[in-house]
Amino acid sequence: MSTTPAGEAGEVSQARGEASAIISVGRALSILDAFMGDDHLLPLSELARRVGLPKSTAFRLVAQLTESGFLTRVGRNYRLSSHVFELGNSVDASPVGFLRDVAAPHMAALFQHVGFGVNLAVLDSTSIVYLDRIRGPRSPNLLSRIGARVPALTTALGKVMLAHSSRELIIQALNEGWPRSTPYTVMRPELMVGQLRQAREAGVAYDREEAMLGLTCVAAPIFDPEGRPVGAISASGSTGRFRPESAADLTQRAARLISSDLKRTISLRA
Repeated sequence: MSTTPAGEAGEVSQARGEASAIISVGRALSILDAFMGDDHLLPLSELARRVGLPKSTAFRLVAQLTESGFLTRVGRNYRLSSHVFELGNSVDASPVGFLRDVAAPHMAALFQHVGFGVNLAVLDSTSIVYLDRIRGPRSPNLLSRIGARVPALTTALGKVMLAHSSRELIIQALNEGWPRSTPYTVMRPELMVGQLRQAREAGVAYDREEAMLGLTCVAAPIFDPEGRPVGAISASGSTGRFRPESAADLTQRAARLISSDLKRTISLRA
């Protein structure tokens, strides 16, 4: 009978322990990812379902995340803690990290002119993530919140960023598809390609109730010093009361000013 030397047995045990730890970390991160979207409170059973784990395993991980301060228990449900919010606001290692601060005064100025709503977002693969927004009494009741992730091709913000992105990313977005959020969502790829081409040529993209009924938007891209679309700003309002074409020039101007300030800020931090 062959035996495994003690040294090799120790290495095998250590490797197995490291692999188990990596799996556990991945599962814990998946639980945090389960809160992405508009769900603030989730029960344990729903977390287990979304992550695809047995309820007992999910319970152990959720308990650890709660003890570590990443989750907070609210009755029979769980939500992300303020510690996660603090971590998110500590991201400043890239232009995206401080884009919100740079854009803030220009968002306020645009809001003063349009008087409805102003939104700031970044592109993450084929989705957009909302960084900030300003709402007023005349703003529609938006479904998306700061930090929410939405398919790029259903929004003016996403379309204008994709329009200035690589051909490969555009093809990826078209191949992945996107949901029909409203009866007005453009679903035919050839029509969407036409919209992206127009957005690149005009410098703005429009959303005419494609993401949400009653909501109309115009968006313009924000570029980093290398000319890459690092974000976008949009003006939005209720259909019938807000004319996006009338706000296109102001939205483009805000985007240009943000791009210029972003370049200056990056240069100072270099």
